[in-house]
Parts: sequence; structure tokens; C-alpha cells
Amino acid sequence: MKYKDTTRQLRVNISSRVVDDNLILTFKDNGIGIDLVRNKDKIFGLYQRFHNHPDSKGLGLYLVKSQVEAMGGTISVVSSVGKGTTFTLTFKNN
Repeated sequence: MKYKDTTRQLRVNISSRVVDDNLILTFKDNGIGIDLVRNKDKIFGLYQRFHNHPDSKGLGLYLVKSQVEAMGGTISVVSSVGKGTTFTLTFKNN
């Protein structure tokens, strides 16, 4: 919600599905997006900020990735500036 686009109504879609032995969670928004060309290698880094939002600390994505990996999962991101971002979390479905 913090990174919503002020020119359109916020939409967040959360979905889940099971593929083979994996549980896949997808979080998709129509927010301001992240420039992955410039930031792909830093996206989950500690204290990495990609917008000048006053409340941004650069901890959120780092903490999410750490927790997902601690549970044996993976996280990936697809994003386009001005269009939104999709995070996909994958866990073994044992």
C-alpha cells in the first residue's frame, strides 16, 4: 500500500496453487513498480531502497526473503516501472 500509484485505484491480487510437490503463492499489485534493470541484483539486499518514500527503510524485502528461505522456499520478482510488481513464493508442499 505504501508504494501504490496515486493516479489509479490500488489492486492487489493474492493467489495460491499447487504444482507437482510445490505450493506457489503469488502477490501481484498495480503499484509504482521497481526498475529491475537497475536494481535486479540488489532487490532483496539489506538497506536497499528503490524509491524516495519517507518511511522506506530497506528492510522489508530483505526480511521476507530471509524468512522464506528459512522455511526452505524461494522468492522471485517481476516488475515494471509504472505498471506494478509480482512476487512469487515457492515452497515444498510436504
